Amino acid sequence: MIAIITDFGRDSLYVGQMKGVIKQISRASEIVDISSSVPPFDIAAGQFVLFTSFRHFPKGTIFLVVVDPGVGSERKAIAVHSGDYYFVGPDNGILGFLRDFRAVQLEIPPYSSHTFHGRDVFAPAAAKLDMGVPLWRLGRGVSEILRYDFRDLSFPEDGRICGRVIYVDDFGNVISSIDGGFYMGGAVEWENGTVIDTLVRTFSDVERGQPLLYVDSFGFLEIAVREGNASRILGLDRGMEVCIRPVEDTMERRAFYFAVRSHRNQKRKFSYDFYVHHLRRVAGMVKGLTDDEELIAAAYLHDVVEDTPITMDEVCRAFGPRICRIVEELTDDKGMRKEMGRVEYVKQKVSRMSPDALLIKLADRIDNVKDMADAPESFIRKYIEETEAMVESVKSREDLSGIHRYLLEKLACSISTKS
Repeated sequence: MIAIITDFGRDSLYVGQMKGVIKQISRASEIVDISSSVPPFDIAAGQFVLFTSFRHFPKGTIFLVVVDPGVGSERKAIAVHSGDYYFVGPDNGILGFLRDFRAVQLEIPPYSSHTFHGRDVFAPAAAKLDMGVPLWRLGRGVSEILRYDFRDLSFPEDGRICGRVIYVDDFGNVISSIDGGFYMGGAVEWENGTVIDTLVRTFSDVERGQPLLYVDSFGFLEIAVREGNASRILGLDRGMEVCIRPVEDTMERRAFYFAVRSHRNQKRKFSYDFYVHHLRRVAGMVKGLTDDEELIAAAYLHDVVEDTPITMDEVCRAFGPRICRIVEELTDDKGMRKEMGRVEYVKQKVSRMSPDALLIKLADRIDNVKDMADAPESFIRKYIEETEAMVESVKSREDLSGIHRYLLEKLACSISTKS
């Protein structure tokens, strides 16, 4: 299957010609139109359409992505294999969010138009891939592509979390580049002065004609007007800055936003998820088992020293001695871990942890095990071995509460399904 994204416009003859070329080469190819209504020359919007679409397609789908303001210039033409999919398009950043990829630079045939590589370069490459031609036969390998991710945010010194309006859909709903995981209360402010400080779940939560802020079906913060056009009514358009101005009126929110500003745009190792989602899931697990606000806060902060430039002194000054101690216990000594080996290090570490730190460590490990779907098999095997050793080391402790035993059983069940 070949899925097409372009900025050529609805009913474009250019899209029709690309389809004709594909069918000339591979009559059996199934062709699906995702969208040809990407705003002209807008690489960020084109990447948004691709990013929010590709995982809803069958494995092996080839994505033909042509938003190419630099057509005919020195920019490379590339084909990429990443995960279970193939991608063909210009090397102008539109494919720059892909991880763990193999890529080749496509040759530009001498007969190619200087202004229509979609037809003369990219469509033939997509057709050949769909016929089963190996990626390496399409061009010479390249180790780097232009890196870009429209989701990456900025973090001004005043504490705000800022992105841009990335897309306006046909209803006039205004989609920001801010992942909804970054929001836990506060005002959302647009560059033109529009401000909303209440998040709702559905359109029906407000009266007809009223604006609403919600996390959309793609996971981004979005503003709409119920049964109206938010872009036109509120004067919002693509490229406008949009920022969260956090409210930090509780210990939980203070810890959450501290962690957000610490981890920033960090993403999970084997997925496209922002790290903040892992923190929310771990803290949510802890919160479901206890109302101890300091323990919940420590769950948000458990990796800030290990994985960011934040120091223990900064955590101690901001959150006090108990949270400081818990975070310190949860922070790995990477030198010692290397010297002892991961399995032995983890066994000894969890055997000496305080009950507070151990509760968070178990919740953290449960989420890590669940979140390994995209990891290589070799990593999964090693991680399961390490987790089994951790479970055995913890089981013999005499200070375990009912909560610890519940999490331990849940963790053991999680690794048994992965083994």
